[in-house]
Amino acid sequence: MNPNRKFHELVGLCWCEPEYFDTDFDKCPKCGAIYSRGREFTYHPDYAADPRLVLWAMEVKHPDFIETIFSIDEAEYHSYRPEKRRIVFDKFIGHILDTTGKLRDAAIKFMRKEAP
Repeated sequence: MNPNRKFHELVGLCWCEPEYFDTDFDKCPKCGAIYSRGREFTYHPDYAADPRLVLWAMEVKHPDFIETIFSIDEAEYHSYRPEKRRIVFDKFIGHILDTTGKLRDAAIKFMRKEAP
């Protein structure tokens, strides 16, 4: 399965597949969303290319994800060990600037671990 689709559905969003109608609109048979045919096809976001979309979706559905993925002991972070701060910063920046899907894949793994 497409990893973008997997993430999209795990956060509770419909991976819309609009059907063609004789009017100027398309309708998703799964969720009933109606899309104007005049605009560009943007129904399927690329979470690997834009990790900000992952952060937005996870902040809404799983607010503890950000803290979990970049977790480090608070006492250790505030200690006089600058290398610990650098590790957290590098990990955060590495996931945010990455366009291969690191953050998306980490979010999928997080949600699967939390699933009952």
